[in-house]
Amino acid sequence: MDRGRGPSRADIEDIVKATWVPGQEAPDVARPRRGGPLNYWILALQCNQPLLDALPDRLFGLNSHEVITPHPISGPWDADQWLAFIRFHLDLHRAQIDTVTQTPGFPGP
Repeated sequence: MDRGRGPSRADIEDIVKATWVPGQEAPDVARPRRGGPLNYWILALQCNQPLLDALPDRLFGLNSHEVITPHPISGPWDADQWLAFIRFHLDLHRAQIDTVTQTPGFPGP
């Protein structure tokens, strides 16, 4: 994969702002299929990190602008855009978790 400067968080935020409606909900294909306690979802995010860390190396040698797959709301994205979006998206979920766990009265681990 081309390891030059990919899209920034601001670039992805611009794409999201241009293609999503206010209060956009995840399309059915992207919604979690099961509930579960918050600790389950925290662990799920942590377990996916090694997969995300390995992805750039797996794409090495490919032209990242030619590796294109559709986003269900925003349309076709190349590999660099997807990696930037994943960072942006996981940051949103981590912020949600921080907000919930810092709420007064939230039970400790």
